[in-house]
This record gives sequence, structure tokens and C-alpha cells, in this order.
Amino acid sequence: MARLDHVLHALQGLDLLRLAAPRCEDRDILRVHPQAYLDRLIAALPGEGLIPLDEDTWFSPRSLEAARRAVGGA
Repeated sequence: MARLDHVLHALQGLDLLRLAAPRCEDRDILRVHPQAYLDRLIAALPGEGLIPLDEDTWFSPRSLEAARRAVGGA
């Protein structure tokens, strides 16, 4: 986390415009992933806490929203 803190601190002094990434639609995700993959993620959304999706991927209640914003901002 120290690396991220350092980067955020360095950006504070710059005159940057911060924009929220738009939320993507399902069709945007389906350009690169099959419907079954998206369905699996939606079904796996935990109500609280973290759950493992695989050996190195953890999923939280806000993970899908974060992914939708990442896709929308790309």
C-alpha cells in the first residue's frame, strides 16, 4: 500500500481533472467475455466480505461495480 500512497501523494500537487469512469453496459463486457462468465460473476457476488473466485482472485460486494467502471473508463 505504501507504493499507492506515494503515487497518490505525488499526484496531489498537479492540476489534474478528475473524472468518474462511466459504468459500462453488459454488452461492453460481452465483447470479450461469454455470457456464462458474466453470469458466473453476478451469481458469485457476496452480500458481504470477500470470497475467492480462484487461487489468486478475491471478490467483494463492490468488485463487479469496480470492474464495470474499469471497462467503462477504458
